[in-house]
Amino acid sequence: MEDVLTPELSDGVVLLRPLTRSDGHDHLAGEDQELVRWLNGGAGTVDTVARHIAAAQEMWMAGGPTLSFAIRSAQDDRLAGTIDIQLQPDHAPQGFANLAYGLYAPYRGRGWASRAVELAVEF
Repeated sequence: MEDVLTPELSDGVVLLRPLTRSDGHDHLAGEDQELVRWLNGGAGTVDTVARHIAAAQEMWMAGGPTLSFAIRSAQDDRLAGTIDIQLQPDHAPQGFANLAYGLYAPYRGRGWASRAVELAVEF
């Protein structure tokens, strides 16, 4: 399957675009104890991350129910984390979405999560 292409969202600092197969290695390198603590499946492996990205691309093509973005640096295109838009989650009223995000250690505490959330809400 080819990587899914959709428009990018950016505020000049943070860039959101769908995860691609080439993000797998950088995602694994960014995982630390704090991030793994919040991941549903625990620490990733090459295989589990590849399957996750393939599933994320399939959901993009299907229009959901979860749309996964890579959070990237607009300056140098480095992967900084991920943010998922969960459309119509079971626990929310009709028309609502849930956001789930994680940032790699070098990007925490710098306002990147807030920027990514604002872009996701705009989307």
